[in-house]
Amino acid sequence: MQINSNLKTAFRFNASFSTLCAIWLLSASNWWALQFGLSDGLLIQIGGVGLMVFAGYLVWLSSTKKQPKASINSVIYSDWAYVIAALIAAIVAWGAISDVGASFLITTSIIVAIAAEWQRRAAFNS
Repeated sequence: MQINSNLKTAFRFNASFSTLCAIWLLSASNWWALQFGLSDGLLIQIGGVGLMVFAGYLVWLSSTKKQPKASINSVIYSDWAYVIAALIAAIVAWGAISDVGASFLITTSIIVAIAAEWQRRAAFNS
């Protein structure tokens, strides 16, 4: 599948946002752990490192000319999986997480949903 300029831009937006979230999480992992009702920042750190790896993958994808359809779909599906998981977590754990934690989950899920739809349209509607 061809990586057109719109898809390249969508991947780079996603990579930038993922990197920003990773920096936020890694720079204050213990504080974020408290916001999410966790006793330790290790899960936050793992998530932050995972976001950095994901961002690197997106940058690499955006620098190629062609990719298998499965590679592009994997990014879109993983973004939608995050959206669903974040919203479920915000609802299920509403009493256990802070307002900041809930706001983070809801806000990031909205931005990731926008990125996922942008990527889908760029890949399959051009």
